[in-house]
Amino acid sequence: MVSGELNTNAKRIMPGIAALFGVLVPAIIYYLFAGFSEVYVHGWAIPTATDIAFAIGVITALGSR
Repeated sequence: MVSGELNTNAKRIMPGIAALFGVLVPAIIYYLFAGFSEVYVHGWAIPTATDIAFAIGVITALGSR
């Protein structure tokens, strides 16, 4: 990434951390509610995917401000 808004490592840190926690936090919340049952443990991707869809909806609703 030579040009653009995220062209340096310093500018990539915060979006990278936000993306990481955007996946980890919903998955951890899922594990807390579902427990570590062998039946439910494979469903962690579902809340992660719906969280992404919600974030895209918020970004679309707010537009470029």
